[in-house]
Amino acid sequence: MKKKMVWVFASNFLPLAIGVYSIPLMVDQFGNELFGFLTILWVFVGYFSLFDFGIGRALTQSIAHANFAGDEVAQNKLYSTGMTLVVIAGIVAGVVVYFSAGYLSYDVFKLDKSLQGIAESSLEVTGVAVVFTVWATGLRGVLEGFERFKIVSVGRIPLGVWMFVGPLIFFHVWGDFVYAVASLALARLLLCLYYFLYAGRMVAYSLGSFCKATMSRLLKFGGWMTLSNAISPVMVYFDRFFIGSLISVGVVSFYTTPYEMATKLLLVPASIGTVLFPRISALLGKSDFSEVSRLQGLSYLLNAALIVPALLVIYFFGEAILDVWLGAEYARKSHVVFWVIMLGVLANSLASVPYNVIQAAGGSKVTAILHVVEAPFYLGLIFYVMEQGFGIEGVAWVWVGRCVMDWLALEILRRHFVRY
Repeated sequence: MKKKMVWVFASNFLPLAIGVYSIPLMVDQFGNELFGFLTILWVFVGYFSLFDFGIGRALTQSIAHANFAGDEVAQNKLYSTGMTLVVIAGIVAGVVVYFSAGYLSYDVFKLDKSLQGIAESSLEVTGVAVVFTVWATGLRGVLEGFERFKIVSVGRIPLGVWMFVGPLIFFHVWGDFVYAVASLALARLLLCLYYFLYAGRMVAYSLGSFCKATMSRLLKFGGWMTLSNAISPVMVYFDRFFIGSLISVGVVSFYTTPYEMATKLLLVPASIGTVLFPRISALLGKSDFSEVSRLQGLSYLLNAALIVPALLVIYFFGEAILDVWLGAEYARKSHVVFWVIMLGVLANSLASVPYNVIQAAGGSKVTAILHVVEAPFYLGLIFYVMEQGFGIEGVAWVWVGRCVMDWLALEILRRHFVRY
């Protein structure tokens, strides 16, 4: 398990190191407004990758059970049925983004008129990237169900690096922001092909293996996952959409830059959860609750041990870090947001522990309903603090409050839903 976790951590944090160096170059090359818009496009790709009807997560859980039981027939049925659904979902998500490009560019985001055409073309390219991203998400779910984390990580490391380096290279060569965005679509295509080749070595795809009963089971789990996945990123990312539409896209970068740097530490709980989720799923399947309890305690300990020191560093030295990294203007306007967001990162990392246990037990309905209840309160509070003139610092505090309440609610629900 230690080696698997090392590979997952490497796939998450090596690109982050490149990003620390690359982001100032992007700000310099693209300018605040286009860089702020690029961060929004990153959100589009990440957000719509979750529109796989929850099948990727469902495949991880179900294949982990089938793999533990050594049932190859079930594995093939899951792969063939699940990936057929994912292919359809990817096309739908891509079409939605592509045909929303004009409306978003001209009517939603407050961009300079000279940039609106560029924004529309960039969003259309992003729609293509979304298709491959959704497909790759499903394939990744298959590989993680078999606990092939090394294969997944070897693909994710260059993708993560390219997210920062690719736009710089393509913009330097062609001098066009749209080409910079196209570099992201190219990377997603290559990752999708890589996952597909490796998944094909473990399971066989056949339309003849498509099973209605398997589809029903995957959609039952995945349907609630889709609802949860649709709402959860709204609460994580839509603060910047409010800032971009109610204030200006130019201000977004003063919020998103420290936000992106701080929330990259959420890769810690993501890495831990990625490794432990299929293991906990299998353990719950054979009712080994004592081991599940031990792994949950280990998750809490690892998350706290890795996040708290970073929080203290940002609190005491965040302004100086921003000054050296991005200059005096960012240090002045963003340092409060930086350490406030870190508080939310700590709460969010702790919330991931009960969240993963509930999901592993098949409780996607529980987390989905919780997010449905939370969303209107959170979005309403963001709108209120912005209308009252509290600015990006007020938005950051609302995000922290939501993360703390989410953690407490999930832990209470876990105690009722999964009894050890």
